[in-house]
Amino acid sequence: MAAVQFEDGSRALKLIDKTDSVFNENLIEEKKFLQLINATVSHEMRNPLNSINAQLKNQKDQIQELNSILPASKLSEEERNIVQELWQ
Repeated sequence: MAAVQFEDGSRALKLIDKTDSVFNENLIEEKKFLQLINATVSHEMRNPLNSINAQLKNQKDQIQELNSILPASKLSEEERNIVQELWQ
C-alpha cells in the first residue's frame, strides 16, 4: 500500500499487487534449497566410494610392502597365490 495525495489535498490509498514478486522470490528460495539438497546427497553418495577406494589402495600398499620385506621363497605356493590375488 502506498498513500497518494492529490493537488486538492485529498488522499487515497494505492494498492500494489506484490503477488508475482513474492511468488518469484519463493521460487528462487525453493530452487536454492533444492540445489543444496542435491549437492549434499551427491557428496554423501560419493563419500563412501571414496572411502572404499582409499582403503583398497592402503591394502595394496601394505601388500607391496610385505612383498618387499618377505622374500617370495619363504612363502608357500598357496600363500603366494593369495598375496598375488590380493595385490591385483
